[in-house]
Amino acid sequence: MFTGIIEEVGSLEIVKRANGGSELQIRCSKVISEIKPGDSLAVNGICFTILDVKRNMLKVFASVETLEKTTVPYWLPGEYVNMERALRFDGRLDGHLVLGHIDFVGQATDIRKVGTSRIIRIEYPQQMGKYFVLKGSVGLDGISLTISSLGQRYFENTIIPFTWENTNLKKLSSGKRVNIEADIIGKYVESLLNKKNLLGQSGITQEYLKQQGYKFPQEMKD
Repeated sequence: MFTGIIEEVGSLEIVKRANGGSELQIRCSKVISEIKPGDSLAVNGICFTILDVKRNMLKVFASVETLEKTTVPYWLPGEYVNMERALRFDGRLDGHLVLGHIDFVGQATDIRKVGTSRIIRIEYPQQMGKYFVLKGSVGLDGISLTISSLGQRYFENTIIPFTWENTNLKKLSSGKRVNIEADIIGKYVESLLNKKNLLGQSGITQEYLKQQGYKFPQEMKD
Protein backbone atom coordinates (compact mmCIF):
# COMPACT_ATOMS: atom_id res chain seq x y z
CA MET A 1 0.00 0.00 0.00
CA PHE A 2 1.18 3.51 -0.85
CA THR A 3 0.23 7.17 -0.35
CA GLY A 4 0.82 8.76 -3.74
CA ILE A 5 3.56 11.01 -2.36
CA ILE A 6 6.49 10.58 -4.73
CA GLU A 7 9.88 10.05 -3.06
CA GLU A 8 12.10 10.09 -6.12
CA VAL A 9 12.08 10.29 -9.90
CA GLY A 10 14.16 7.43 -11.26
CA SER A 11 15.52 6.70 -14.71
CA LEU A 12 14.62 3.57 -16.65
CA GLU A 13 17.90 2.10 -17.87
CA ILE A 14 17.09 -1.32 -19.33
CA VAL A 15 13.91 -2.87 -20.74
CA LYS A 16 14.25 -6.53 -21.63
CA ARG A 17 11.56 -8.97 -22.71
CA ALA A 18 11.71 -12.07 -20.53
CA ASN A 19 9.43 -14.96 -19.56
CA GLY A 20 6.44 -13.48 -21.37
CA GLY A 21 6.81 -10.14 -19.57
CA SER A 22 9.39 -7.38 -19.26
CA GLU A 23 12.37 -7.09 -16.98
CA LEU A 24 13.00 -3.49 -15.97
CA GLN A 25 16.14 -2.01 -14.45
CA ILE A 26 15.80 1.42 -12.88
CA ARG A 27 18.52 3.79 -11.73
CA CYS A 28 17.76 5.63 -8.47
CA SER A 29 19.47 6.82 -5.30
CA LYS A 30 16.96 7.59 -2.54
CA VAL A 31 14.38 4.79 -2.53
CA ILE A 32 17.09 2.16 -2.82
CA SER A 33 17.93 2.65 0.85
CA GLU A 34 16.08 0.40 3.30
CA ILE A 35 14.71 -1.88 0.58
CA LYS A 36 15.61 -5.43 -0.36
CA PRO A 37 14.49 -8.13 -2.78
CA GLY A 38 10.90 -9.11 -2.06
CA ASP A 39 9.81 -5.63 -0.97
CA SER A 40 7.09 -3.67 -2.76
CA LEU A 41 7.81 -0.53 -4.73
CA ALA A 42 5.45 1.71 -6.72
CA VAL A 43 6.80 2.76 -10.10
CA ASN A 44 4.52 5.18 -11.96
CA GLY A 45 1.77 3.92 -9.69
CA ILE A 46 2.33 0.22 -10.40
CA CYS A 47 3.10 -2.03 -7.46
CA PHE A 48 6.17 -4.12 -8.28
CA THR A 49 8.10 -6.70 -6.27
CA ILE A 50 11.80 -5.91 -6.17
CA LEU A 51 13.88 -8.73 -7.63
CA ASP A 52 17.39 -7.39 -7.12
CA VAL A 53 19.19 -4.36 -5.67
CA LYS A 54 22.74 -3.37 -6.63
CA ARG A 55 24.31 -0.04 -5.75
CA ASN A 56 22.13 2.55 -7.50
CA MET A 57 20.15 0.10 -9.63
CA LEU A 58 17.14 -2.10 -8.91
CA LYS A 59 15.33 -4.70 -10.95
CA VAL A 60 11.60 -5.48 -11.21
CA PHE A 61 9.48 -7.65 -13.49
CA ALA A 62 6.29 -6.66 -15.33
CA SER A 63 3.97 -9.64 -15.86
CA VAL A 64 1.68 -10.19 -18.83
CA GLU A 65 -1.25 -8.69 -16.90
CA THR A 66 0.80 -5.60 -16.06
CA LEU A 67 1.71 -5.18 -19.72
CA GLU A 68 -1.96 -5.42 -20.68
CA LYS A 69 -3.32 -2.92 -18.13
CA THR A 70 -0.62 -0.27 -17.77
CA THR A 71 1.67 2.00 -19.75
CA VAL A 72 4.70 -0.29 -19.36
CA PRO A 73 4.64 -1.43 -23.04
CA TYR A 74 5.31 2.19 -24.01
CA TRP A 75 8.30 2.62 -21.70
CA LEU A 76 11.71 3.05 -23.29
CA PRO A 77 15.19 3.43 -21.80
CA GLY A 78 15.59 6.99 -20.57
CA GLU A 79 11.99 7.22 -19.33
CA TYR A 80 11.60 9.10 -16.05
CA VAL A 81 9.44 7.25 -13.54
CA ASN A 82 7.85 8.20 -10.21
CA MET A 83 8.92 6.00 -7.30
CA GLU A 84 7.52 5.42 -3.82
CA ARG A 85 8.35 2.82 -1.20
CA ALA A 86 5.54 0.99 0.59
CA LEU A 87 3.62 2.88 3.28
CA ARG A 88 4.86 2.69 6.85
CA PHE A 89 2.11 2.87 9.45
CA ASP A 90 4.22 4.81 11.94
CA GLY A 91 3.95 8.01 9.90
CA ARG A 92 1.40 10.47 8.52
CA LEU A 93 -0.73 9.65 5.49
CA ASP A 94 -0.09 12.78 3.43
CA GLY A 95 -1.75 11.66 0.19
CA HIS A 96 -4.50 9.06 -0.01
CA LEU A 97 -4.60 5.26 0.09
CA VAL A 98 -3.08 3.95 -3.13
CA LEU A 99 -2.88 0.21 -3.78
CA GLY A 100 -0.62 0.23 -6.83
CA HIS A 101 -3.22 -1.62 -8.92
CA ILE A 102 -3.85 0.34 -12.11
CA ASP A 103 -7.48 0.49 -13.23
CA PHE A 104 -6.94 1.79 -16.76
CA VAL A 105 -4.71 3.91 -18.97
CA GLY A 106 -5.66 7.52 -19.70
CA GLN A 107 -4.17 10.13 -21.98
CA ALA A 108 -3.00 13.70 -21.42
CA THR A 109 -4.84 15.98 -23.85
CA ASP A 110 -4.01 19.47 -22.58
CA ILE A 111 -1.39 21.11 -20.37
CA ARG A 112 -1.59 24.82 -19.63
CA LYS A 113 0.07 27.19 -17.22
CA VAL A 114 -2.10 29.33 -14.93
CA GLY A 115 -0.08 31.62 -12.70
CA THR A 116 2.66 29.50 -11.14
CA SER A 117 0.63 26.27 -11.45
CA ARG A 118 -0.15 23.96 -14.34
CA ILE A 119 -3.53 22.48 -15.20
CA ILE A 120 -3.42 19.11 -16.90
CA ARG A 121 -6.39 17.45 -18.57
CA ILE A 122 -6.59 13.65 -18.64
CA GLU A 123 -9.03 11.84 -20.91
CA TYR A 124 -10.36 8.45 -19.82
CA PRO A 125 -12.88 5.83 -21.06
CA GLN A 126 -16.39 7.20 -20.44
CA GLN A 127 -17.53 4.10 -18.54
CA MET A 128 -14.92 4.81 -15.89
CA GLY A 129 -16.37 8.21 -15.00
CA LYS A 130 -18.43 6.73 -12.17
CA TYR A 131 -15.27 6.44 -10.08
CA PHE A 132 -14.49 10.17 -10.06
CA VAL A 133 -15.96 13.04 -8.05
CA LEU A 134 -15.08 16.72 -8.05
CA LYS A 135 -12.43 17.44 -5.38
CA GLY A 136 -11.93 13.70 -4.96
CA SER A 137 -8.60 11.87 -5.12
CA VAL A 138 -7.04 10.05 -8.06
CA GLY A 139 -3.70 8.32 -8.57
CA LEU A 140 -1.96 9.56 -11.74
CA ASP A 141 1.27 7.72 -12.54
CA GLY A 142 1.45 7.07 -8.81
CA ILE A 143 0.91 10.71 -7.76
CA SER A 144 -1.91 11.49 -5.35
CA LEU A 145 -3.83 14.35 -6.98
CA THR A 146 -7.12 16.17 -6.44
CA ILE A 147 -9.66 16.45 -9.25
CA SER A 148 -10.18 20.18 -9.80
CA SER A 149 -12.51 19.90 -12.81
CA LEU A 150 -14.57 17.01 -14.12
CA GLY A 151 -16.20 16.27 -17.47
CA GLN A 152 -17.91 13.23 -18.95
CA ARG A 153 -14.70 11.86 -20.38
CA TYR A 154 -11.98 13.85 -18.68
CA PHE A 155 -10.78 15.25 -15.39
CA GLU A 156 -8.33 18.04 -14.67
CA ASN A 157 -5.71 18.39 -11.96
CA THR A 158 -4.12 21.62 -10.79
CA ILE A 159 -0.42 20.98 -10.25
CA ILE A 160 1.45 23.19 -7.82
CA PRO A 161 5.10 24.07 -8.59
CA PHE A 162 6.52 21.66 -5.99
CA THR A 163 4.68 18.66 -7.48
CA TRP A 164 5.58 19.76 -11.00
CA GLU A 165 9.28 19.94 -10.20
CA ASN A 166 9.52 16.82 -8.03
CA THR A 167 7.67 14.28 -10.19
CA ASN A 168 7.84 13.21 -13.82
CA LEU A 169 4.90 15.51 -14.67
CA LYS A 170 7.37 18.10 -15.94
CA LYS A 171 8.11 15.61 -18.74
CA LEU A 172 4.42 15.14 -19.55
CA SER A 173 3.27 16.14 -23.02
CA SER A 174 -0.07 16.14 -24.80
CA GLY A 175 -0.86 12.69 -26.15
CA LYS A 176 1.19 10.79 -23.59
CA ARG A 177 -0.43 7.82 -21.85
CA VAL A 178 -0.67 7.72 -18.06
CA ASN A 179 -1.58 5.12 -15.44
CA ILE A 180 -4.77 5.86 -13.49
CA GLU A 181 -5.89 4.34 -10.21
CA ALA A 182 -9.33 5.37 -8.96
CA ASP A 183 -9.92 5.94 -5.26
CA ILE A 184 -10.44 2.57 -3.54
CA ILE A 185 -13.34 3.92 -1.45
CA GLY A 186 -15.48 4.48 -4.53
CA LYS A 187 -14.77 0.97 -5.81
CA TYR A 188 -15.76 -0.60 -2.49
CA VAL A 189 -19.00 1.41 -2.42
CA GLU A 190 -19.81 0.30 -5.97
CA SER A 191 -19.18 -3.33 -5.07
CA LEU A 192 -21.39 -3.08 -2.00
CA LEU A 193 -24.26 -1.48 -3.88
CA ASN A 194 -24.08 -4.09 -6.63
CA LYS A 195 -24.26 -7.12 -4.37
CA LYS A 196 -27.55 -8.96 -4.67
CA ASN A 197 -29.59 -10.32 -1.77
CA LEU A 198 -27.60 -8.31 0.74
CA LEU A 199 -29.41 -8.78 4.06
CA GLY A 200 -32.33 -10.21 2.14
CA GLN A 201 -32.57 -7.27 -0.23
CA SER A 202 -31.36 -6.49 -3.71
CA GLY A 203 -28.53 -4.22 -2.65
CA ILE A 204 -28.74 -1.22 -0.34
CA THR A 205 -31.84 0.86 -1.08
CA GLN A 206 -33.24 4.09 0.33
CA GLU A 207 -35.95 2.03 2.03
CA TYR A 208 -33.37 -0.15 3.75
CA LEU A 209 -31.44 2.91 4.94
CA LYS A 210 -34.65 4.44 6.35
CA GLN A 211 -35.38 1.23 8.25
CA GLN A 212 -31.96 1.50 9.84
CA GLY A 213 -32.72 5.03 11.04
CA TYR A 214 -30.91 7.05 8.39
CA LYS A 215 -32.57 10.37 7.61
CA PHE A 216 -32.12 11.92 4.21
CA PRO A 217 -31.42 15.69 4.07
CA GLN A 218 -34.87 16.50 2.70
CA GLU A 219 -36.45 14.76 5.69
CA MET A 220 -34.54 16.69 8.31
CA LYS A 221 -36.13 19.62 10.12
CA ASP A 222 -34.38 22.70 11.44
